[in-house]
Amino acid sequence: MKKRIYAPAYPMGTGIESRTMVFYFGISLVIHLIFIGSVVFMPESSPRPRLGQGSIHVSLVSLPGAPKAAAKPSISPAPAPAAKPAVKTVAVPKKEIKQTQKKPLIATPPPEPLPVSPIPAKTVSLAPERQKPKNKKSLKKKTQNRQKMINQALSGVAKNVEKSQTDSVRQAIDRLKKKVAQSEADGSQPVQKAAGIQGAAGAGIPGATGSGGKRALEITDLYKIEVAFQVERHWAYSQQMAGDGRAQQASLVFRVLPSGEITDIIFTQKSGNSYLDDSAFKAIVKANPVSPHPDAIRVPYVTVAVRFTPEGVR
Repeated sequence: MKKRIYAPAYPMGTGIESRTMVFYFGISLVIHLIFIGSVVFMPESSPRPRLGQGSIHVSLVSLPGAPKAAAKPSISPAPAPAAKPAVKTVAVPKKEIKQTQKKPLIATPPPEPLPVSPIPAKTVSLAPERQKPKNKKSLKKKTQNRQKMINQALSGVAKNVEKSQTDSVRQAIDRLKKKVAQSEADGSQPVQKAAGIQGAAGAGIPGATGSGGKRALEITDLYKIEVAFQVERHWAYSQQMAGDGRAQQASLVFRVLPSGEITDIIFTQKSGNSYLDDSAFKAIVKANPVSPHPDAIRVPYVTVAVRFTPEGVR
C-alpha cells in the first residue's frame, strides 16, 4: 500500500514558520505606529478643557438626590469636597510706551522749470578761417634787432673785404711793376725790398743782387701778398661792433714755413680795442696753413708783417 505523506500542521506562534510571523508582526507594528502618530500629531481631534489665563474657575455642582424607594433605607450623600481657595489674579501693569509725535513733514513745492531759450543753429561756412595774428613778444623783437645788426655787420665786412682785396692787390702789382722797371733801367743798382706794399711786409733775401736776386725778391713779395690776402679772407670785423670811431691799427708779425704752416705770431703794436686785436689774431689762426712756398723761394721761412685797420689789411 502507498503511504501518504502529510505535512504536519503546527499552530501559529510555535516558531516553526518564522517568515510568516515576521510578516504579520511588521504589519501590526506599522498599524500601531500610524495610530499613535495620529493621536500625537492631531491634538485637535480630542476635546481638551481650555483654562483661562491667570485665573481658575471652580464650579460647585450638587449631586442629584437618589430616587425615593419604599423599602430601601436612605443613603446619606457623600460630603461635598471642600472648595479650593480662589486664586487671586494679580494684574501686571503694562509698561506704557511713549510714542514720540513725529513732526509733520513740510511738503516742499516742486521747483519751477526754467524757461529754456531755443539755441540758434550755427551756420557752417565753407570758407577757410583766417588765422588771427599773434602778439609778438618783446624777446622776439630783441632777437630780430640783433639779427639785423649781425646782418648789417656782415654786409659791411663783405664790402670792406672786397674793396680792400681789389685795392691792395692792384696797388701791390702796380708798385712791383714799377720797381722791376726801375731796376732794369738802372742795371747795376741792387733791388731793395718792396716798401709800402699793401698786404705784405717783412724781411727779404739779404745780399740778393743781379737778375737772380731781382727775380727772388719779386717772387717773395708776391708770396707775401698772397699770404696777406688769404689772412684777410678769414678776417671778420664790424665797425659797429667795435664801437669806437677813432683810427685804430693792430700790427702782427708771423713766420711761414715752406709747408705753409704759420708759427710765432707776435703783436708788434696793439690797437687798444680788444675786439680789433682778437679779430686780427683769430684771422691769422684761421688762415693756417696758407699756400706753401713756391719752388723759387729756398729759405727756411718767410717773415710776414700785416697791419689790421678798419679799412682793411695793409
